[in-house]
Amino acid sequence: MKCKKSMGFKKLKFTMTCFSLLAMLLSSMPTQAEENGKETVFSDDATVSSTEVLNKLSQSEPLVSDATDETTSTSETNASTEELSEDVEAKVKSINVRADGVAVVSNWDEFVAALVNSSVSKITLGTDITIPDKIDGTGIFSFPEISTTATELDLEANKNARGNAYGYIKVPGSARTLVIDGAGFSLDTKNFAISFLDNNIANANYWNITLENITAKSSNWSGPIFMTDYQSAYNANRGLSNLTNTRNSSLNYSDTATNIRYVSDWVAYLAGLSDVRVSNMEFTTDIVSPEGTYNTVYYLNNPSSAYRISDTIGGGANQANVRAGNNHLYLDLANKSRKLVVNGNGYTIDYGSNDVRIRGAVNAATPWDLTLKNMTAYHANYWGAIFYDGISGKITFEDYTNYGNQVIESNTTTVVLRGKTHFEQVENYVSKGKEGNLLRNDVPWEFANLVQQSFRIADFTVVDGAEAYVSSRGTNTMTVWTGGSFTIGKDSKLTIERGSEMNNTEGVLTNLSIESGQFLVKEGAEVNILNHNTSTANAINMGASGATLTIEKNAKVNVLVDGYTGTSTVNNNASVPLYMAGGVMDVAGELNVKAENVTSMPSPIVYANATATFKVRSKGTLDIQSDSADNRQNLIYMNGASSTFQFADAERVNLQRNVPLTTGTDNANSGLIRAYGKLNVSVQNVFQWEKGNLNFTGENGDEGFKFDFQPMSNMIIDYGARTGTPKIINANSIYLSTVENFKANFTTQAQRILFTRVPAPNIGVHSISNDNPEDPGSVTIHGYATPSTFIRLAEEPKNGTESALPAEGPEDIIETPIEDPSFDIDAVDQEGNKLYVGNPLKNFTVKSDANGDWTYTIASKDIKHFTANNVINVYGFNNLKDEIQTQIVLDKTAPTGTPVKYYVVKGDATPDASVFVKDAKDTNPVVEQAKVNYAYNAATDIETLIGTTSTEEAPHLVKIDISDSAVDPVSGEAAPNTRTIDAELVVLDSPVNIDLGADEITFEYKDIRELTDQALKDLVIKESGASGYIIDRGGVTDLTEFIIVSDLGGLNNIDDIVAADGNMIVTLMIPGAASGLDDYKKTVKVKVINLLSTLTVKFVNEADEEMPAYTLTITEMNGEKLVVSDKVDLTDPQHGVTTKLENLEAAGFEIVERPAKETEFYLDNTAVTAIYKVKGLVYLSSAPNSINFGTVTYDATVKRVDNGVYDQDLVVNDTRVTKTKWLLGAKVMSQMTNTEDSSVKLIDSLQYVNGDETIILNDGLQNIYQASETPEENSGVTNISDTWGQTKESNGIKLVVDPSKSKVLQGQYTGEIEWQFMEATP
Repeated sequence: MKCKKSMGFKKLKFTMTCFSLLAMLLSSMPTQAEENGKETVFSDDATVSSTEVLNKLSQSEPLVSDATDETTSTSETNASTEELSEDVEAKVKSINVRADGVAVVSNWDEFVAALVNSSVSKITLGTDITIPDKIDGTGIFSFPEISTTATELDLEANKNARGNAYGYIKVPGSARTLVIDGAGFSLDTKNFAISFLDNNIANANYWNITLENITAKSSNWSGPIFMTDYQSAYNANRGLSNLTNTRNSSLNYSDTATNIRYVSDWVAYLAGLSDVRVSNMEFTTDIVSPEGTYNTVYYLNNPSSAYRISDTIGGGANQANVRAGNNHLYLDLANKSRKLVVNGNGYTIDYGSNDVRIRGAVNAATPWDLTLKNMTAYHANYWGAIFYDGISGKITFEDYTNYGNQVIESNTTTVVLRGKTHFEQVENYVSKGKEGNLLRNDVPWEFANLVQQSFRIADFTVVDGAEAYVSSRGTNTMTVWTGGSFTIGKDSKLTIERGSEMNNTEGVLTNLSIESGQFLVKEGAEVNILNHNTSTANAINMGASGATLTIEKNAKVNVLVDGYTGTSTVNNNASVPLYMAGGVMDVAGELNVKAENVTSMPSPIVYANATATFKVRSKGTLDIQSDSADNRQNLIYMNGASSTFQFADAERVNLQRNVPLTTGTDNANSGLIRAYGKLNVSVQNVFQWEKGNLNFTGENGDEGFKFDFQPMSNMIIDYGARTGTPKIINANSIYLSTVENFKANFTTQAQRILFTRVPAPNIGVHSISNDNPEDPGSVTIHGYATPSTFIRLAEEPKNGTESALPAEGPEDIIETPIEDPSFDIDAVDQEGNKLYVGNPLKNFTVKSDANGDWTYTIASKDIKHFTANNVINVYGFNNLKDEIQTQIVLDKTAPTGTPVKYYVVKGDATPDASVFVKDAKDTNPVVEQAKVNYAYNAATDIETLIGTTSTEEAPHLVKIDISDSAVDPVSGEAAPNTRTIDAELVVLDSPVNIDLGADEITFEYKDIRELTDQALKDLVIKESGASGYIIDRGGVTDLTEFIIVSDLGGLNNIDDIVAADGNMIVTLMIPGAASGLDDYKKTVKVKVINLLSTLTVKFVNEADEEMPAYTLTITEMNGEKLVVSDKVDLTDPQHGVTTKLENLEAAGFEIVERPAKETEFYLDNTAVTAIYKVKGLVYLSSAPNSINFGTVTYDATVKRVDNGVYDQDLVVNDTRVTKTKWLLGAKVMSQMTNTEDSSVKLIDSLQYVNGDETIILNDGLQNIYQASETPEENSGVTNISDTWGQTKESNGIKLVVDPSKSKVLQGQYTGEIEWQFMEATP
């Protein structure tokens, strides 16, 4: 039989199993005993295992019914059916739509699903999306070009003859306002385009689509999205057809969207030009216009038409592109103007005989701005290849090469050239592709009309840094329409070349004709104009009085006429290389005009037919040369009555005939210059070659002249209204001999005249003027200038000072070189500015030598020098030019001062450096700059010196830097001058001091903890050996008696001591009342030792006796030593107190008293004890849970069992200090009862034998055992069951079955007795 332990001590219940009659095995059954604290004992032979129970349960009926299984099966079947259905609703719901109506898509299927999902108001691309080569359109697209039932489209297999494929959204009610946001990504639909059907529109919800932040790519002629039919104006099967629907629907590309059309044939190119929604075109191959008759019919949606339906692109069904013909393609693109970039990607486009004319109303907000780039073009049409017809617009050619007939004739077109461009006019062409392949055949394509200029346009610009070439075969090369401008950007290069194959034209036969606009050559640009024509000489035609030619500095225009054979004496825009019908030529850079191989040419090189202005600016260059042998030829002919030709300070003006002219043939009209008015030249060196003298020698060919006039100014030559012999009206120079020579010999009826720039004085001041008398720069000035430059020096006083070198003073002893009494000091240049900044008529101070060096030292150098902030003026004059250089006199003189011996107390604050110097002053006349500043020199460690005592006899050396506040006059930054002064420093220990006998004193905590504050202060003063005194340069006064402790620093507070780990700082003080100065304080270190605390935890019994076996000693907490003032949580398991308490309770003690503040036990000393008080108990510590009397064979006689088997002993434990009598009793809670028939009970069957006494147990409590009357005889532990035996006479529980007292049946019997333990009496 089995037993199970119950956990009671004072009141225990037992369960016992009865015997089985007639040797039959009695089965045990579980009860609720465990729930009420009673235990049932089961028969060993009758136990049913849990395994068997589980096995039984496993054989139960299923928990899920058949009906449920059927339902589940049906659901699965339905799900399977739904999965196989691929209708439009499944596709629409396959994307995730945010609450705000935004769907982010990452592939084509998601994009299409979002497109037809009416809950989506915005599609955002999450990556670049490219259409697959095969499209599943089930439920979404119709493909009528394939069949009415087609559900799949193969982009390659199902494309039409033009390479396009189309799909039409057929989802009902899908139309709405929709934004397609590319988020910077691209959508590539290849050759496919999406359109819509009327059934998309429901409840007046129309398609209104806007693309933004996207790069759309498509090679479809309508792609990627279109609205209406591409074969007609509208068709119900191909796009929207209901006019209400078309009128209310829209497709828009925002400014942030790019729509790229990939183009591979001619009509696709025209379609791209015509599609207002295309912003970029990209060639994917060479483009060739079909030869012969071809069809351009293709419809594009027109958003500006009344119903937004489709229009066909320009041209029509029968376009005739034939050799030696002209075919005009009119692209009527009303309101389709826009910015459009066509990128050839290096491919070739062959227009044949077609021209493309863009016309129709222009949208003012987006005017035409067409760029053609990275391509080679061939064309034969005499109007050009592509241009604006009757409307204004801009065409930009970028990295573009052109062969053919006229490029553009359009007076409304602005042309811009970028990158590297080449426009070559040819007689015919054989077009070649990107790889050099023939595009048609090797038979040249002929032109219908060859009498064409290359460009005739409104405005023309070559952008900065570009390079361009334009040619014609002899016709006029370039014409800028009236009022237009011709601009050559900075650092760009343009070549305009005109051949001699053609001699007739539709305009002026010239390289460049500017009607009345501006020809502007910007800084650094170069223009080369080459005229090889034999019939006409004109290279530049300024055709109206409003025309201007401006050449900016460092820009260059080179004109070469090298084939003219004409002999006409009529001066017009055919016979003159540079023709001016008035206007202005303004040269700040270079203008070089050269006529070669023109030996019989009588007409001038530069001719102004009406009033004109021709000027060469300062440092500008004009070079005109001709090899004509005709003596009548003028290089410059200014025919207008008010015309002017003037220059001053030009770098170079060269008028040169390169074929020897014969003398004696001069007349009023001959000569290098002929003019209605006057030639006005100033400030130039002049060189003249007589007729017949071609001795152009020297490095630059500028030597060999007969006359030189250096320098000359204010030269005025009167040409007598074109017919008189040139007369010299005025001439000035420095020297009279030069003026006389000029007047006697100068003439423009010469072989060559050269004007060169007069060298400027180029004054450079190399010395640095300053006010330091020890520096040569304070009295001497030197530098460089053009050799033989006259220099006048002066010091201009400022700030109320005097000058060491007065202006126009006695030191100006070099006379002016000017001899000409008519020298005009007030002369002005061609801009109206005064030529002279100073007065060159007065004397000078010094003259530069042959090397250009000059130097001067003031006469009063021994007693005077320059003054800071005054201005040195250096005026130079040479060859009619003057200039002034100035230099501000620098302050280079440091202040002065007298050193001081200074006294401090050791440890005092660092004194200001100024205390070491007196009488400091500076020479700068500007008060702010004369301010003296003081600083310790880097060699002086003032902090260390102040901390180190010295004596009157041996003071410290202190170096003080005194500086002024001078300022650099150029940068405005501080530029101080510094002088170092040696001063002295005496450092005394202190005026008041406390000396200590020991740096640190030590106290044990126990020695000071009971002291009062005053006693503690006295102890500190005594133990520190402190003594005090005051120093007053004259002696020492003892102040020891006045020393007090002003601050114990926490020495009187254990918490402070512990916090400082015993390292305390106590402050001693001599009060100011005792010294007459401020309170003086000094600290002393106090070390408090023996502060570690030990906590002893003791346990005492009710007699207050210590229980040493349980005593604990605690020295650490949380891994650290305990110290005084710690608070210890005794309930924290780390200290072991809780374990001790648990052990005490387990040993039979009761905790009756705990330390106060057990969880924050304060350690107020180095040794602290905590006490727990316990009380001993007497109690039943153990009792049998069950007694098994086994199996009894009943034979109708009294049966007795004396050896019942119990599972544990019956024990009483007594832990009391004073032990008293106790009793143990028992009573029957239930008689032994048949488990199958509760009416059958074994009366008086349970008995207890105690010595000689047998006690029949009943429901009354009976004493079965008692402790000794004598306490000393009672031990702590009494095991009552040790007295039990297995015989009838032995002590213990016995089972007696008496048939006379009870009815006995076979079966299992159980009963229950209860032990009761008590002290003293029951």
